[in-house]
Amino acid sequence: MGGNDRKSGKKLASQDQLRIRELLDQVLDKCTTMPSGDAKKEWKDFLEVQKLLQEVRDLEKPLSPNLPKRSNKWPAFLKWCSDNGAYLGSVSIKDLPDGEYGFVADEHIEESNQFLGVPLKLMMTTAAAKKSKLGPLLRDDPIMMSMSNVALAMFLILEFCTGESSFWHPYISTLPASFNTVLYFSVEELELLHGSTVLDEALKLHRSIARQYSYFHKIFRTHPLAKSLPYKDCFTYDLYRWAVSAVMTRQNAVPLTDTAGGDDEDGTDAMTAMVPLWDMCNHSDGKVFTDYDISANMLRCYAMRDFEKGQEVTIFYGRRTNAEFFIHNGFVFPENRHDSVDIKLGISKQDPLYAVKAKLCDDHELTPSGIFALVPRERPVCEDLSTFLRILVLKDASQAASFTDEHIMVATDDNAREALNFLIVRIQLLLRAFPKSDQEYENIIADEGSNGRLKMAAQLRLLERKILTAVLETLNECAKQRSQT
Repeated sequence: MGGNDRKSGKKLASQDQLRIRELLDQVLDKCTTMPSGDAKKEWKDFLEVQKLLQEVRDLEKPLSPNLPKRSNKWPAFLKWCSDNGAYLGSVSIKDLPDGEYGFVADEHIEESNQFLGVPLKLMMTTAAAKKSKLGPLLRDDPIMMSMSNVALAMFLILEFCTGESSFWHPYISTLPASFNTVLYFSVEELELLHGSTVLDEALKLHRSIARQYSYFHKIFRTHPLAKSLPYKDCFTYDLYRWAVSAVMTRQNAVPLTDTAGGDDEDGTDAMTAMVPLWDMCNHSDGKVFTDYDISANMLRCYAMRDFEKGQEVTIFYGRRTNAEFFIHNGFVFPENRHDSVDIKLGISKQDPLYAVKAKLCDDHELTPSGIFALVPRERPVCEDLSTFLRILVLKDASQAASFTDEHIMVATDDNAREALNFLIVRIQLLLRAFPKSDQEYENIIADEGSNGRLKMAAQLRLLERKILTAVLETLNECAKQRSQT
């Protein structure tokens, strides 16, 4: 199969094929039922699914392709980019610590100077996927049609399996062979996240990818439109996890033009894309300085500040929390000015006042359960969270008639005091739920034997505790002032 070094000619024994189908039927069944909402049960379910998937992975090993080894692929990649109209100005690709790569300035680059230009032709897009051999199946499959990231992952696998004859082979050859997304986390690494809403998101993602893999494994064996596609002999869980992670850490929306295939059936005016060269830019704080030149069908990237010769040239990925970076990008950014910590709150359906409280939620455009952000600033509680807490702690239906949504950090009424105290206690409980001390997290980060995922999880927990502690101090001071009025 060319440049992907797939273990060609390998086929699984019929009994192994049957066993994989049995296991994936169990995975699909477990991952299709609605989550219970019980954290302990969801962790137990996750462990059961992981055990099934590990057996699947072991059985699939003869089919597993050798994923890219990128270190010696850069010259061919850069030539491909140049030959196809890309612009690369005053920057070079360099290897960075921890096996990462990025751009370094070859000379002084002034703020607002363009240093990258990537033509549409080089991008792997959902529009290109619809024009490929995958197109007929993509248009027929409800999941790929409704989830552009899944469609792009399938397109990436198709082009990967095509090998050196793929137009995108020079690009695919430079993708990492593995990622620091939560899909690659071991059970031990995920255990560091206990007590954080990030674990909920991680388990949700694991569940979703396991369900998708089980579903597509059957589709590629049975769907008439899949017969001419190469998936049947190369589609493994490890390959799907790799493709999903590549897309998840690199996907961007670019305008859907007539050149790209503007008759997109889903009615959107943008398409999901993987953008070679641009996805080599790492993140740092700053401002978005990238635009898409529709007349030239080219993405242009400009320096968001001055960069000195030898300095890494970075871009700003946008206002995201470290939890979002952790789940979707596979890193955390300690100096993140936009960081916050999410908390989950909900009104129990066993609450005698559930109907009253649900009605108040509806009146204030809230749901009876939700996730709210705590932000380390002078007023860490947003208006929605303040209102929800007021509703949550109501003790009497008669209070609904005189309900006020004045912010709990300003108001002095009893309902506001109770809401504020409830939040203080909740944060105290969250802080007690951390499985390790600050020193233990620091030790993991400093330990040369710790892998990047362990260090990243430990760093995230330290940042979460720092935010929760700062918010708690602010709320305690507020409660103290309220008690004196």
